[in-house]
Amino acid sequence: MLKDFSGAGKIRRQSKQSKGDRMAPTMEEQAVDTEPVGLRLALIRRRQNRTGKEVAAKSGISYQGLSLIEQSHRIPRRETLQNICDALNVAFEEVVSGTREEEKYRT
Repeated sequence: MLKDFSGAGKIRRQSKQSKGDRMAPTMEEQAVDTEPVGLRLALIRRRQNRTGKEVAAKSGISYQGLSLIEQSHRIPRRETLQNICDALNVAFEEVVSGTREEEKYRT
């Protein structure tokens, strides 16, 4: 007897999405290369002589979470990245694009 593995007879389950689940990334999230973002955050934090624990506490995330973001092992949500930028007193665009605000207007 042959079994049907085509999936035609399978029932799709609909599950409620919990707060921690991620939806498919938006176009904006797809356009951001996460490795440089994490490295830029770590570089900015070190240039400011601030500890990871200090920045994590100020941005409302755990130290381990910040560490994983800086090492590019975790992709932060936009609001989390904005909170980290606020804690570092740096523009969101500077972290994402890698250019400082002043550099955009130089000719």
